[in-house]
This record gives sequence, C-alpha cells and structure tokens, in this order.
Amino acid sequence: MCSSDLINTPQTIQVKLYITGPVIYVDQDALTGANNGSCWNDAFRNLSDALNFARTGDDIWAAEGSYVTTSTYQMKEGVDLYGGFDGTETQLNQRNWTTHITILDGNNIVRVINGANNARLDGFKIQRGSAEGGGGMRNNSCSPTIENCTFSSNRDNAGLNHYGGGMYNSSASPTIINCVFASNLSSDYGGGLGIQGGSPLVKGCTFTGNNATGNGGAAMYVNGPATITECIFTSNQSDYRAGAIYIAGGTPTISNCIFRGNWTPHSLWCQGGAIFTFGSPIVTNCTFYGNSAQEGGSIYSYGAASPKITNCISWGNSAKIGRASCRERV
Repeated sequence: MCSSDLINTPQTIQVKLYITGPVIYVDQDALTGANNGSCWNDAFRNLSDALNFARTGDDIWAAEGSYVTTSTYQMKEGVDLYGGFDGTETQLNQRNWTTHITILDGNNIVRVINGANNARLDGFKIQRGSAEGGGGMRNNSCSPTIENCTFSSNRDNAGLNHYGGGMYNSSASPTIINCVFASNLSSDYGGGLGIQGGSPLVKGCTFTGNNATGNGGAAMYVNGPATITECIFTSNQSDYRAGAIYIAGGTPTISNCIFRGNWTPHSLWCQGGAIFTFGSPIVTNCTFYGNSAQEGGSIYSYGAASPKITNCISWGNSAKIGRASCRERV
C-alpha cells in the first residue's frame, strides 16, 4: 500500500507537481506490494505490464536491475521511459542512471525494444538483443528520443534487413544523444547503428569495439541526410569496408567528431579505415588518428562520391596501398 493511500494531505499534491506526467513505477524487487504501478512499493515487476497499462502522457520509471525478456518491448506513442532509479525517488532529477543501472536484456533470443513517435527512452542499458535489422532496438518510420542509453553486445542476424546490430532506423528520424554503442555486431552493415533513410540526429555518442562482418561500417551505416556531431569512434573493426562509418549515399553531415584506432584488414577491397563513402558527406572539424586499412587509412571515396572535408586533422593513419589519409577511386 502507498503512503498516499493512508495520508491525504497537501504534501501528496506537492509531490505530483515535480513530475512531468502521471508516473507508472516498475521494480522487479517489489515482491510484497499490489503490483499495480501506483508507487514504488506497489510497482509493476516487469516493464511489459507497465507498457500495457500506460496511456499517452504517462511516464514509466524503472528501478535498477536486469529485466530479461523473451518478447520485444513495444514503446507507445506519447509515453516516456526512464531508467536509473534506486526505487525511492520522488523527482526525476534524483535518479542516477550510471550508478543504478537498469538493464533491458534480450537474452540473445529477441530484439529488445521497438520505438514509437513522440516517445523517450532514457537511462537504460540495452543488451544481448538478437534480430534481423536491429538487435537492440528498431525504429520503423518513427522518431523517438533516445538519451543516456548504452547499447551493448547486441547483434543483427543475417536476412533481408541486415543493418544495425545495436540499433536500426528505417525511414526514421530519431534523436540519439549521449549514448554508448559498444561491442555490437552486424552480419553485414553497421555493427553499432544502421540508418536507412530519414534524418536522424546522433550527438555526443561513443562508438567502441563494434564489428561488421559483411560489407562494412563497423560503427555505423548511413544512407541519407543524417547529422552526426560531437561523437567518438574508437577501436571499431569491419571485415570489409569502413572501420567506423559506411556511407551508402546521400549527404550526411559529420562534424566535431574523433576517429581513433578504427580499422579494416589489410586485404583486397578493405577500404576506409574510418570512413568509406559512395555519397557526398560534409565532414567538418574532425580528427582522424591511428586508423588503418588496405586503402585509405582514414577516408576512402569511391566512384561518383564527392565528400567535402573542411578543417580536419589527419595523422598517424596507415594504408598498405596509396595514401594513408584519403584515397579516391573512379
């Protein structure tokens, strides 16, 4: 039973003023309560129950712990999901998602979560998802906000839509801020993140230790006018092209980013230690250091591609054939 059920005072109303919408609580350790989501003591024990109960304008607060699922969570339009609570907070700004880690775990069986319009995913670790086209998360023609999240050890399985081990965006325009993509795997394109159409914003994110075993783009695959800014790409590996970003087409904007220690093997057609492009990216104020490939240690431009590179630093990159920094092939 909640304390507000016992005491009806103005203080109960005052607490409600601190939150952005009606709150539904989730805590897997709520063993003795009513499990109706009305407060921490009576929290739902799994996220699926909270999502089924939620309506537009609701917030869902999930306490720390590992929530292992055998079916994909489906976000709802107009419902915001927040993790990183210890289970006592009364205000959103009291949580600490780096200390109180809320894990959504696909158990290497299913995709972890699907996005929705006008919805937020904030303060979660998404791990061990496995599916065709986005093992950790998939956004189909929707534009959620994803902030303060970690996507780790997710994988994209072989199939028609083999993009994005950590997250796949199909004709979607999500806002992705302050997230980490680490040790994700794609069987073809985009180990960390796949972008096919739409106009997503990726800002302040870190991509590290991701891998693409097929065509390339260990950290990211881009086909469209994405905006990528203030990101760090480090120690990502592709078995073919693009140790970090594979650009299939369009005019993405890449600014104020660091590319360090990304690589492809020193064998035939392994091109672009950091970036491989068929498109016309605008690359500004970026640093390329210690990247490696058979051709084009930092950037490899192919065919009719026409990248615009301004005010960038390239040093300590290596290539077995041609220039270590940039290479063009017609």
